[in-house]
Amino acid sequence: YEVGGEAALFDGALTVRAAVFQANWRNVQTDQFRASGLPVTLNIGDGSNRGVEFEGAWKPDRHWRIGVSGLIDGPELTRTSAAFPAQVDIGLPGVAKQTASLDVSYGWSLSHDLHAEVSAQASYVGRSFLTFDGGAATAMGDYGQGRIAALVSRGSWQAQAYVANVTDEEGNTF
Repeated sequence: YEVGGEAALFDGALTVRAAVFQANWRNVQTDQFRASGLPVTLNIGDGSNRGVEFEGAWKPDRHWRIGVSGLIDGPELTRTSAAFPAQVDIGLPGVAKQTASLDVSYGWSLSHDLHAEVSAQASYVGRSFLTFDGGAATAMGDYGQGRIAALVSRGSWQAQAYVANVTDEEGNTF
């Protein structure tokens, strides 16, 4: 289930969108590995996720654009299967309980048909676990990343240079 809304304010200079959601799953399946290394697909039980997501963009003039987005949710197992005992209080593997991003860009004309833009992005991925046991060895997420870029475009072509992961973060991502 999801309900939300979107609005353009101040002659379209500010756009906002927000939604709340609830998802329920029965008989969730997962691929796991046996001690022998062979894969097996198991029913782990039931799960749910509820949360809120939002995004906004502000264009104060023809040069600047500032965007922000985020997600706060609560993924969880609500019932575990006897075939696969898992912790119900750690969330769902690979699903962070919060994420956020910020994007700032500035664009201008170099000539009547040549355009330039510089931008910077920052993002955060909250903590989650790689597996259903929630052990310290399977912790992932809880990191931020940044990216800076410069772009020149003309008609249908563009050239871009960027530096990703400017803070040199390391972490498991899927």
